[in-house]
Amino acid sequence: MNLRAYQNSAIVLFFALLMVGAMLFKGMVSKEVRVEREKMAQELAQIEQIVQLQHLWRDKSILKKLKRLEKFGTASTRKWSLRGKKLVATYTSLSAKSVNRLINKILNLAVQIERLELKKEGEMYRLEFVCKW
Repeated sequence: MNLRAYQNSAIVLFFALLMVGAMLFKGMVSKEVRVEREKMAQELAQIEQIVQLQHLWRDKSILKKLKRLEKFGTASTRKWSLRGKKLVATYTSLSAKSVNRLINKILNLAVQIERLELKKEGEMYRLEFVCKW
């Protein structure tokens, strides 16, 4: 066997395989970099959203809007507890129409709802609402 005759071909084949391996490696690395960039962009968008929500929650008018809910219903059907930045409200003997109106008002507020519990008691409803901001 004469290896000298195939020496140039073997060198070309070796470097061709090396180039193919390098291209595959580059493709894998670029895909990982692209995925990492997309992940970072998504995390940045989440951070921006959190900052926007923090600005909303610092708003002083939220407390005024929450106090409007205190006037909803009669005093005998309402139990209201506001401590710091946490509200616990319980409304009893509500009709379906007033429940819908109250829930719409609650959901339009910029607060973090911890619990929103609705129970039907005969023809009337009982709503328990806990939120913080």
